[in-house]
Amino acid sequence: MAREPRIFNDRFWTVLKHLDQLEQEISLSAFRYLIGLEDLKRAELFEVISFLKNFDCSVEVKSKDEELIIVPSEDKKRVIIDLSVSEWMALQAHFPLLEEYSGKSIHQTLIEKLTHVEMQYADLDLFRFFEEESEKQNIIKRMHENDAKMIEQIEDCLKSGLLLQVILKDSKSTTLFPHRLVFLEGELSVVGEDNTDRSLICISVNEIEDVRLLINSDYTQNFTPRSVDDFINAIRAVAGSEERMVLKVKNAETVDLRPPYHFLGNPYMTSNMNGDLIWAASVEMSDDLLEWLYQIKDSVEILDPEHLKDRFEEYQLQRHAKIKKAA
Repeated sequence: MAREPRIFNDRFWTVLKHLDQLEQEISLSAFRYLIGLEDLKRAELFEVISFLKNFDCSVEVKSKDEELIIVPSEDKKRVIIDLSVSEWMALQAHFPLLEEYSGKSIHQTLIEKLTHVEMQYADLDLFRFFEEESEKQNIIKRMHENDAKMIEQIEDCLKSGLLLQVILKDSKSTTLFPHRLVFLEGELSVVGEDNTDRSLICISVNEIEDVRLLINSDYTQNFTPRSVDDFINAIRAVAGSEERMVLKVKNAETVDLRPPYHFLGNPYMTSNMNGDLIWAASVEMSDDLLEWLYQIKDSVEILDPEHLKDRFEEYQLQRHAKIKKAA
């Protein structure tokens, strides 16, 4: 049987990774403590250093006051991969295959890096797109059949860039160029440009009787996505319905931090001193947002605001009670 390559050995990889990441000199005893291997033998260290030299990664060792000192290279090598959008999608499509090595330290190193890259290019996240589409379908399923049909038609219009004729329940009619389906003041609403005066308007789906896609139209978009975001922010500011939600992300690999049909104001992600990922965004509280939190509760922890924790606990109790009653 062929011997497994050394990099698949967790001890070997742990030493290699930390040697590669060293920025300054460190004693062997301090290095052992840093990497959590107090029993690391000198022979193991030298084996990894010798391995790295095959890749022109020089790590030196010197003796000082009878203590072994590890000296990292001043010229750190970096590997830069330039990918097109389709190449990045193709790479993402292979991510599930990486699970074969999920129990290895080498796997965790790659996942941490890929997670960071995915966050940088969140708008190109292939699997988040699929998950978002699935979540949208779950929301639509909870709606009345007529409303669900309208939402699907509006979604088709958003994707095609066509004009949308909206017939309201009071028999009035308007034509708009839709930009976004989003929860505003607790109701799913369509935000778009009025075809007549080319201004931004917002219409609750609850006020709509029917919609029709207008195939033959030559309307030119008047507002940028940034302008639409500012419009939504302005509505929230007037209504006083916006709150800053802060979550600790326990598992960034499995959680989608983009709840469907919810506008995230000033989203921000950072990490604390313990290495935990902290995510924050300005949101509008609603039962649909609470349902989203429920779906990802095993991967996140609510840090702020404090009253949201209580509201979420109450929502979970009510949800479980409904399920128990239905059973």
